This record gives sequence, C-alpha cells and structure tokens, in this order.
Amino acid sequence: MARSNAPLRIIPLGGVGEIGKNMMAIEVGDDIVVVDAGLMFPDEGMLGIDLVIPDMTYLRQRKNKIRGRCPTRCAICSRSRSTARS
Repeated sequence: MARSNAPLRIIPLGGVGEIGKNMMAIEVGDDIVVVDAGLMFPDEGMLGIDLVIPDMTYLRQRKNKIRGRCPTRCAICSRSRSTARS
C-alpha cells in the first residue's frame, strides 16, 4: 500500500443521532471504503414506505473512488432479520 499525505476523512452518512441507517465512508486521497450499509424500518407515520436507507448522494458522486465495503456484524444481523420478516 502506498503512503499518502492526504488527510483521513471519516464521513458519517447515516445513523448519527438515530437508531438504524448506520453507514460511514472512510476516505483517503482517491480511495473510499464504506463501513456498513444499514437500514431502518419505518415508523407509523411513514405510510407506504417499506425501508428507510441512508442518503448515498456523497457515494454516488464519488462512485469511482469506492474500493470496498466492510459490513459489521450488526449489518449482517439486521439483513438476516429483515429477510426473515418478508
């Protein structure tokens, strides 16, 4: 891995101050690794909504920089539970 003088940027994309929708991007230079890609089930006031996902605009605008995704145990468990509810 090459050394870089570029700053380390940690960008929370969801899950800050709320339960669910956990997602974070870790960026150094031209490389981004996405940590988690959580979701949240809607509350009673969100009629017609099946799932709530984080805002991925930042990642869409930089999709050529994404090098990988690192799911955490919680993200894997929430996916298993959501599949079981279907």
